[in-house]
Amino acid sequence: MRINTGYLTGNLTCEWSSDDCENYDEAASQERYGELLREALEEQYPGADITVVSENAVGSIPIPLKTCVCDGDDKPPSDALAAEVDDCAARVYEAFDWLVVCDDAE
Repeated sequence: MRINTGYLTGNLTCEWSSDDCENYDEAASQERYGELLREALEEQYPGADITVVSENAVGSIPIPLKTCVCDGDDKPPSDALAAEVDDCAARVYEAFDWLVVCDDAE
């Protein structure tokens, strides 16, 4: 199985308040989200070839970053599996474990 998915880093933090910006490391949080997403996908799909990419932007996900899952070389991409991967990404986001506190905010 091959899983390709991505995210726009700015979408993670575009609604942050000025207090959030002072308390959390934006770049580190955006990177941590990608790490946690990869870990969650590896746990959910052991043995899968997983690619998680990001782009520094805000807005709609561009086609190269949209989730695509192929379960075998001779099968077309699976929309159902892509939806599962997107659900996994939403769970990672909603857990907020990806937030990295600034050193001076602790």
